[in-house]
Amino acid sequence: MMGNQVFHCIAVLAGLRPAATQLSVPETDLLRELSSMSETVTEIGVFEGLTSRRMMEKMPESGALYCIDPFIPGRLGIAYGYWITWSQTRRARRPDIKLHVIRKFSYDSVMDVQQEMDLIFIDADHSYKSVKRDWDEWSPKVKVGGRLALHDSQPMPGRCPETSGPVRLVRELGPTPSGFELQETRDTITVYRRVS
Repeated sequence: MMGNQVFHCIAVLAGLRPAATQLSVPETDLLRELSSMSETVTEIGVFEGLTSRRMMEKMPESGALYCIDPFIPGRLGIAYGYWITWSQTRRARRPDIKLHVIRKFSYDSVMDVQQEMDLIFIDADHSYKSVKRDWDEWSPKVKVGGRLALHDSQPMPGRCPETSGPVRLVRELGPTPSGFELQETRDTITVYRRVS
């Protein structure tokens, strides 16, 4: 397995293989649409940075993108996801976007992001406790008119069980959580827009 990680990382960095993603094409399209209207974007749970790249490509000029992930090193002490994320964001060819890669867990990085966000995409730890904490700590950072999107928050057979943390959270939040309203769902993503 370790050899596979090394090979995969080298192949992605060399442009011989695409970075991995867990988003469907409709989900990716949705995030690109939302990013095209968002000068400030935070992605919580970056994986290999392919979603970061795709959002960055569509952001308006002179925006800011925050990529938050602990990027835990593998057995060789190398954080493969971190290096792949850097390569992906470089391939977006957007020197006008201020990129902030924060190597921390979401709960440790809340204070590192001081500005209000047009878009926050939460795709980190899917336990109920963690995703609820992410909502509680990060949703206040969404500006009025901005959006917060939760991945894997709509049930889908074989992918998102009814019992998963994000699905449970969205059921509890309902269509009008305090200060927000449900904007849309696409595959397993739920998007809330801040209204007050």
